Amino acid sequence: MTLDADIKETLAEELDDIALELAMPSQEPANTTEIAADMQLFQHLHSETARLADTAEMYEFEELTHLAIWVLKNISALKTQPTRLEQQHEQGHYYAWIELVATLLREEETDTQAALLTELNTNLQQSTWSIAIDNALVQHLFTRLSSAPLSDAFIASLSTPSATSDTDSDVDSDVDCNVDKASYHLAWDEDIHPELLNAFFIETPDLVTETTALMRAIATGNADQAIHQKAARLAHTIKGSSAVVGIKAIANFAHKLEDILEHSVESTLPPTAAECLIESADCLEAMFDSLQTRTTPPPQYPALLEQLDDWDKKIKTGEITKILETTEIAPSIVTVSNTPQPVEAEQHPTLTWDEDIHPELLAAYLSETPEHIQQISKQLRAISNDNDSAQHNKATYQQIAILAHTLKGSSATVGISAFVDIAAPLEAIFETEFETAKDQATQNTFSKTQQDLLNATANLLESLHKSLLSNKTYPNNYASLLSQLTAWQTQQEEENKEPIIEKTIEKSAEELTEEPAEEPVTKPIEKQDPISTPSITTLDTAATKEKPKKQRKKTPFKLPPMRAIQSVFIPPKVTQPAPIQTINLNETTLRVPVSLIEKLLNFSNELITSNTQLTEYVQTLLNDKRTMYQRNEHIRNLIDELEWTVSRQSTLHTQQTPPNEFDALEMDNYNALHGITNLLAETTNDEREASLALIKQFNVLKDHVIAQQKINKALNTNVLAMRMEPVTLITPRLERIVRETCRETHKKVNFSIIGDNLALDTDVLKGLLDPLLHLLRNAIDHGIEAPEIRQQHNKSATGNITLQFNQQGDHVLLSLKDDGAGIDAEAIYQKAIKKGLIKADAPLSEDEKLQLIVHAGLSTRKTVSKISGRGVGMDVVNTAINDLSGSLRINSKKGVGTEIQLHVPLTLVVVNVLLVKLANHMLAIPSSAIHQIYYLEENSIQRKQEKKQEQCFIHFEDNDIPLLSLSTLLDWPLTPFNNEVSQPIVIVKHHKMQYAFYFDQVINFQEIVLKTLKPWMTKIQGVNGVCLLQDGVVAPILNLAELLADIPAHAFHIQTATKLTKTAKTTTNKRILVVDDSLSNRKALSLTIEPLGYEVSTAIDGADAITQLEKTTFGLIITDLEMPTMNGLQLSEYIREQTDIQHIPIVMVTSRSTEKHRTLAKKAGVNDYLTKPVNKTTLKTCIEKFISNDNTENTTPNAASTNTN
Repeated sequence: MTLDADIKETLAEELDDIALELAMPSQEPANTTEIAADMQLFQHLHSETARLADTAEMYEFEELTHLAIWVLKNISALKTQPTRLEQQHEQGHYYAWIELVATLLREEETDTQAALLTELNTNLQQSTWSIAIDNALVQHLFTRLSSAPLSDAFIASLSTPSATSDTDSDVDSDVDCNVDKASYHLAWDEDIHPELLNAFFIETPDLVTETTALMRAIATGNADQAIHQKAARLAHTIKGSSAVVGIKAIANFAHKLEDILEHSVESTLPPTAAECLIESADCLEAMFDSLQTRTTPPPQYPALLEQLDDWDKKIKTGEITKILETTEIAPSIVTVSNTPQPVEAEQHPTLTWDEDIHPELLAAYLSETPEHIQQISKQLRAISNDNDSAQHNKATYQQIAILAHTLKGSSATVGISAFVDIAAPLEAIFETEFETAKDQATQNTFSKTQQDLLNATANLLESLHKSLLSNKTYPNNYASLLSQLTAWQTQQEEENKEPIIEKTIEKSAEELTEEPAEEPVTKPIEKQDPISTPSITTLDTAATKEKPKKQRKKTPFKLPPMRAIQSVFIPPKVTQPAPIQTINLNETTLRVPVSLIEKLLNFSNELITSNTQLTEYVQTLLNDKRTMYQRNEHIRNLIDELEWTVSRQSTLHTQQTPPNEFDALEMDNYNALHGITNLLAETTNDEREASLALIKQFNVLKDHVIAQQKINKALNTNVLAMRMEPVTLITPRLERIVRETCRETHKKVNFSIIGDNLALDTDVLKGLLDPLLHLLRNAIDHGIEAPEIRQQHNKSATGNITLQFNQQGDHVLLSLKDDGAGIDAEAIYQKAIKKGLIKADAPLSEDEKLQLIVHAGLSTRKTVSKISGRGVGMDVVNTAINDLSGSLRINSKKGVGTEIQLHVPLTLVVVNVLLVKLANHMLAIPSSAIHQIYYLEENSIQRKQEKKQEQCFIHFEDNDIPLLSLSTLLDWPLTPFNNEVSQPIVIVKHHKMQYAFYFDQVINFQEIVLKTLKPWMTKIQGVNGVCLLQDGVVAPILNLAELLADIPAHAFHIQTATKLTKTAKTTTNKRILVVDDSLSNRKALSLTIEPLGYEVSTAIDGADAITQLEKTTFGLIITDLEMPTMNGLQLSEYIREQTDIQHIPIVMVTSRSTEKHRTLAKKAGVNDYLTKPVNKTTLKTCIEKFISNDNTENTTPNAASTNTN
């Protein structure tokens, strides 16, 4: 890049400032101890020179960047020799050359530039430098600084790099790779400053992670030039920071990586160098992990450092160019063969990793390898199963080659040679197919034998991985398949007779003869790079000297175009192009333990609960304020009446008094009563205005609470999303179990998965894996018939199994279908009778017989194999699904097939439930279990006599469905049903049946946080967990499917429906209305009645009571006799005249105890008469005469007896 005049001036100013900073320590006396001063000088020189390198890099002045790095190496080399470092600094060793460069940037005269360049050359070539400078770097720098081309004479006058003087032989260079590679340790300098060390450990982990990710992308060919440049820059940063804190091993390693990565920016790396990069990335991560954990360093470091050193030397000497030419043109002289030799059965390579492998490196290998094997196997099977359609292009072959190469490299890193030996010929085969496909008009086709071999290889790779994880022996066909792959590779090499040398020359000639973009003279580095592309003359000479042998060429590691890279990841045979998932290598990622996410989720859930409680409290306050406002309006009306009455009385009094000086028209006369009345009216009006202002403030508070609630829900949603994982994570295991079971049973199956892009909670996904694996084994072993049997029944020899995931609200429906023989329901029924699971005379429907299969120990299989037949499978599946708060449903038709449906929630954390009240206890029913809430009119119950038992039904959707009480399922005392009032009924579907449940009160739907029961608590039948409500009440969350599945439907109907009774003189309505004009009396009665288990509402007089009766249904009314506006007698007479409320019992509580008052009350319709004061026992006895209260006290239902503590 050419620097314009302004940039040169700005850079020159920066250099002057750095040079001044570097010179300052020699001009200031040390004010600390001698050791501290020496260390201070080293750190100062190192930091300022590093700043120089960063500045040059920012201006894209590459030559100056490399020069600054060279100076940094010399400073680091003298770290242990502070006296010599100080002497060189006093001589201007480290800043004089910077001043010269700054002057050259400003100078325009050619002659002056030549003199300055000569002086700069002398400065840089001094023998006092610990590490000699590379003459090529000097030449590139001078070319960049000079405004005119350098003459040949001047270039020849440049000194060659001088050897290090004898006095420098004892320099302990941080960047010298010739260290004892057999033994090394990872440690920083003991005298390093703590803050500097802390900064190193804060910055470097992210740098190492990002660098290794880029290196792997480069090694696999999935990188552009920008990624190469960034990787080199990051390696440089790691090298510098490691050298500063004295970690020589990492600095040495990063230094060599930097050189190789810098070379890869503009040039091609051989395949072996790319493999070395992958291994080096693993080693660099392992080194830093060992450094942080103070554990044993990775043992592969010395060997890898030696390899990197060799490649670095080959780059500097230009030998790498010859390697590329040899690899590209004359593969016959390549000494390292990529063709593995056949392996004898008794000489298997290792199927285990090295004992001294780093644990985190092994964990990374075991994490990424399953995906590689899955992708390779998928592509191999696609080719094997669809060869005739000619749909496979070069991208498919290239993808397999890349994946096999990656598998080979990663397996070699951890020492698992079994995968290496299989992947090597596979990579070679598809490299050849890729090269052949590039130059052919038609697509490649494979023979039937080759197709079978590819399919067997896919199975072998999966079996090898499974054996690796389970410490099992090799598959029996390992040696045979390896021998066949090797023979195929050898055959390809012999048959590949295409003269590739001419095409290579033509391609190179075309690339080199393209007219390049104009380049300024000041940037000749690319032209003089010793590893640049060979000239056409060289290629022509090589071509004329030697013709290539009839051998497959080994393709060097090259960067394919970005379009080609993207096409590798597009799966074949797609009707629409799928979106390509790209990884942002620049984005910083963070590993978070699952336990921390769980804590964060718990805090988020508690925040939602707290916010909901706050919302309820605010709403309660608003309701109270509205009530207060209504009371104020009532008081205001009374005051208006009072003012009118006072005014009237005053007028009458005036007429009766003697005449005064003024008459009534000339002046109003006021007395003390007027003043008090007016003051009362004004005070009431002020209080009313204050109440309105308070209501406005409460409304604002409510808006803020609602806004906070939205934020909390968004937070909770995002935290929950962290736990969601796609179903595709388990699809490889599902597909593998199908293939393995087919091999063991000698059956053929087409297995398809629909909707596997759905995301589930990680616990739900893990909980589904084992049940699905068992169901798939059952579907193949029990369901799918043998090929010959299927053909006898006019079926295809290949069976079909479909697994479909379908989201339904906050639940997922999994449907597993097969077209096999189906399930013999009658055989299951007879087996259940034989095992004593049911009685022989128990009449069951076909559907109920099928559901018996989930009982433990029930199997219709006559023989036991390692796949099935022991009768423990479906019981375990059913238990696992129940643990996920789900349900299992089986549908089957003999000879046609079977469908098993699993209904599970998306997440096990947040559940939408319906809150109901039963027997004075709060219960939560998941909304997914509810079909509909139906409002039942009064007196609409139908009664039928079945088997000498009376059953109750309701008419719903043109069907009569049974009306049940949930109390029976929970083993609670039965709650009678009140048929005389309208009330909501909950409709539930279970299998093919519908049920109607009644409750004391249906409250509302609410999203709650599910709290699982503690492991030491006994599992409660029909309870999935508990939830904490807004008022602090703990409510059990019911599993209706589990409750309804325990008993047959017909027995369940008789057991519950016959006990439903019609209320005559008593009611189950626990709401009581207390009517009294005295606040003290209303409060005293409420405090007495509420502890008895009743809900109490209050009214200030008869008119207020009528208003409340229009809104709410009450089971009992307790009223005073004497009240304003409407007294107790008037209220009673009004109630008895209204047909809809005349049945409500009325109890009068008054201080009047005469027989006259009792007679008036009885005529008005009062049921009972009590005189004040009334004690608790008398009041309780009176209430219980009119309200049935069997479950009010001392009742602790089993399902509600839960505790989260």
